[in-house]
Amino acid sequence: EVIVSTWEGSDVSGLDADFILRSQDPGATPFTNPIKPNKINNVNRQIISTLAGLKVAKHPYAVKMRGDTLITGNNFISIFEKKFSRYRDIIIFNQRILTVCYYCRDPNIYPLLHHPGDIFQFGTREDLLKLWDIPLAPEPETSRWLENKERPHPDLRAQELLRYTPEQYIWIACLRKHGFNIQLDHPCQIKSGQIVFSELAIVNNFIIGQPKQMGIKLPNRIRSGDPFSIYLYKDWLLSQKKYCNGALSQTEYILKFTRKIVRRILCFFYLSTKNFIVFLRNNFGEKVIPVITFKN
Repeated sequence: EVIVSTWEGSDVSGLDADFILRSQDPGATPFTNPIKPNKINNVNRQIISTLAGLKVAKHPYAVKMRGDTLITGNNFISIFEKKFSRYRDIIIFNQRILTVCYYCRDPNIYPLLHHPGDIFQFGTREDLLKLWDIPLAPEPETSRWLENKERPHPDLRAQELLRYTPEQYIWIACLRKHGFNIQLDHPCQIKSGQIVFSELAIVNNFIIGQPKQMGIKLPNRIRSGDPFSIYLYKDWLLSQKKYCNGALSQTEYILKFTRKIVRRILCFFYLSTKNFIVFLRNNFGEKVIPVITFKN
């Protein structure tokens, strides 16, 4: 079955779906200073529309995906069906949820804790409901949290006012619902010991795949973000073995360490290049300077 979950007043003519749901739009809040029309926090829209769709779904398994994502194959099912061991604690879902690597941030590379991807997810309907049946983010304080507060040091997201990114809010709200009291004062806050908990919670409850490997195609604008600070499938496998299989072999440890160092270097150069391109686009026009995209 195909379920389209949208908003009251949306033009749905020509859509071929089993169910078309129309919810009341909660709106979105700008999260930058100065305010930019294209920089708005859609987290509550995601929660409402996703939960509405999952509640009417009739089958035991479900895919949550954006309307601009294409399914080109069914290999995501075979990845999901693979048997991977799990750590005994921090088990939120009955089975892991398969999610695409954009934007599952690795806090060892870029300081964003509790950041699994939300673009494409496949799992049991029951588990997806556990993830998405959460309170709405309080607004405007979630999106404009830093407006009248001291900026963090170092200030890695200087124009943003968010307390949590949408991905962080969804996963942290789910963890809180299951007894884990997690609070952040800004998205890039790293607390002592939290990297291990963040990484373990994600690898124990999600499988992270790559678009081509899974049989999906993401729009170019999704793939224009930093590709080096995200977990790729190989990184997830190594982390899963580290936390859930007891230990890595010496070869695996060296591979994981090497990948981390290389990714840190590439992330640094990527962000430096991105900032330079932003400068050029601001001064010479967005049509003159292209956006960089990556294939995975």
